[in-house]
Amino acid sequence: MTFSFFLYGVYDENQQCHSRFQEFITKKERGYVKGDLYQLYCGLPLMVTEGASLVPGHLVELECPESYLPVLDALCGYDMSSPKKNFVTRKAVDVLIDSSVQQAQTYCLNSDKKISGLQRIVDEKLSIPLPGVSNDLIGKLTERQKTYIQKLAQARGREIVPVDMALYRELMSLELIVDKGRRLALTKLGTEISLFL
Repeated sequence: MTFSFFLYGVYDENQQCHSRFQEFITKKERGYVKGDLYQLYCGLPLMVTEGASLVPGHLVELECPESYLPVLDALCGYDMSSPKKNFVTRKAVDVLIDSSVQQAQTYCLNSDKKISGLQRIVDEKLSIPLPGVSNDLIGKLTERQKTYIQKLAQARGREIVPVDMALYRELMSLELIVDKGRRLALTKLGTEISLFL
């Protein structure tokens, strides 16, 4: 089955989350979507479609089984069963290509969820990493740290995820986890990072 997606920022080529789409891309064109780009607390950019700027990216066609769409949603932090609780949402957008407009899906910030600490990115070169953006943090994490962050992100309620003290100290010093007494939880930064692992 063929799906059209608009990939920008962290989802665009040579960026953190492009590998989730890469093997299924059959066609790619440069395009723009009306919206604003915001830098998350962790330093990575995501779009809000209610803005007035033009966000650059690529309109891609993905050739994949329909069963991959829910997997892609989960990898990008979107859960269709509880859309209001999601940090990220999947939306239909109009993509401007040359003088035509095409419909596509994209992952963007959920406007129903109030997120503090967002900074609007005002830059002519939105498609390249901005100076001072600390998106190197994800690249610096070890596989062990990434695995533990993913386990904490998947934990529900008061579920306890065991950790050894060395890993505990590493993640606490990076301010990715917080000790809640009997259990550990992700900080705001840790939660944002978990969406891009």
